[in-house]
Order: sequence, then structure tokens, then C-alpha cells
Amino acid sequence: MKYPALTSFALVALAASAGAALAVQSRTEPDDAVLLEQATVPLGQAVTLAEGRTGGRAVEVALEGQPSGPAWFVTTVDRTGESRVAVDARSGALTPLTAEEGDDGEDDDD
Repeated sequence: MKYPALTSFALVALAASAGAALAVQSRTEPDDAVLLEQATVPLGQAVTLAEGRTGGRAVEVALEGQPSGPAWFVTTVDRTGESRVAVDARSGALTPLTAEEGDDGEDDDD
């Protein structure tokens, strides 16, 4: 091996970057736990409320932090298409979302 010091440096740099990535991930995980702790409306109830409002079947649910507190974002589908509803995770209040509000711009199809 011609460059053992360079190889060692590369391995140390790789390990350090992996450690930094894990540190960032561990800092974000408590947020999910805090949101779940704050949510008094359980996932199943949020799905039932959203399906009742839209007449569709739930295909995706996410708990997200909002300025007003945690909210369940429920996507439902029926024969006419897709709908998205925000369910306040504290009160159960429903807010239908427009196409712009319902689309976070991410392509979830992997």
C-alpha cells in the first residue's frame, strides 16, 4: 500500500461524517416523540375523521408540527381522485387542504 496515511485519513473522515449524520438524526427524533406526546387525537381516530369527511380511504398519514401544534395530515383516495385533510392532533378539528397545500413538493414514489 503506497499511501497508508492517506487511506487512514479517509477512513477517519468517513467515520466522522457518519457520526455527524447520526448526531443530526438523533437530534430530530425527539421532535417526533414530542409531537406524539402532544397529540391527544390518536392515529386511528384521525383516519376515521378524514375518511368520514372525504368519503375516501386513507392511503397515507403523517404527523407534523405546525405553528398551532401537531396535526395529522391524511391523504385519502376514492374513485374521483385524491384528497388531503389536516386533522388537529389536539382537538380533532378538520381542515380540508387545497391541491397546493396538500402537495409538499416531494415525490414520494421511490
